[in-house]
Parts: sequence; C-alpha cells; structure tokens
Amino acid sequence: MMELTAIPRCFSTLLCIALVVLCTSCVSYRRIPTLGEAVEKEVLPRAYVSNAAEYRAEYKMLRYANRYHVVPDSSQADVRIELQPLQALPVGCVTPQLAVNFLSLGFYPVKFVQGYVFSYSEVSQGDRTDHREQINITSHMSWFHLFSFRKSRKRAIGKSLHPRAAARPILLSY
Repeated sequence: MMELTAIPRCFSTLLCIALVVLCTSCVSYRRIPTLGEAVEKEVLPRAYVSNAAEYRAEYKMLRYANRYHVVPDSSQADVRIELQPLQALPVGCVTPQLAVNFLSLGFYPVKFVQGYVFSYSEVSQGDRTDHREQINITSHMSWFHLFSFRKSRKRAIGKSLHPRAAARPILLSY
C-alpha cells in the first residue's frame, strides 16, 4: 500500500515545485541597444508634469529618463509636459521559452523581447511638440534572477529613454 501512495505524493510534490518556479520567477530587464549618437551634456530644462497623479507609472519612467529636471510648481518650469498612457506592443510567441523554463524547473534562463511605446506632449511657449518613442527590452526569467530586487520594468524603460541611452547598452544590475 505504501508504494501506491508514494506515486501521487511525488507527482503532487513535482507539481507544487513547478508552480512555485513559474509563479515566483523574477523578471529582470535589460535594454536592447539601438544605433544613435551620443548627446552632449547640457543643462536639463525644468519641466512641470500636468497629469503626474493620473499617470504615476509613466511619471516615474520620465523621472528615470533624466531628460528634464522635474519641478513641483508650474511657475518654476520652462516646459509643461502632458503624459500619455504607455502602450505595450504585441509580444511574439514565448511558448517555447516558457516550456523550457517549466521543464528545467526554472534553472535554465530564458529571455524574450518586450516592446513598448512611450509618448508625451511637450508644451513650451505655446508650441506643442509630441514625442513618441519605441522601446525594446529583453526580459530574462529564471531562478538566478529571483533575488534581483532593484530591477524593474519602470526603471528599464525610463533609463532607455535617457538621451545617451542609444549610444550604450544599459544593464540594470546595480
């Protein structure tokens, strides 16, 4: 009788381990480098974000980008910024990568590309300029990335918006 109950226990144990691996794997991010020119270091314009409370995630991304010196008062700002919602581009087929991760219990690291479109409007002295940038980020998923707490999607997108980001790859392993 002991042998018959051992098989369901092993199966349920493996199922629990597989669920833990798939549900707790940390997703870390790295920006894919694109071609571009390095921007000269310059004084950042002071900007006021008019809808920061409405788009909190996009506001954090803009602050990580370090394109503007964000001020809390509109009277101190040179530029007024209106954020728009972040758009996620469709992801390609990730089924093979997730199957490999599942079969290896999360020990084989897999990666896939995620695309986003970050857009905002800049209003300066009555002139309105719309900015729209496409961002590609490689996402890694495995047990090895489980303990990387300082990596986040917002930080990766924000750092890839930096003017010098096109000239060098950004690794978020601080």
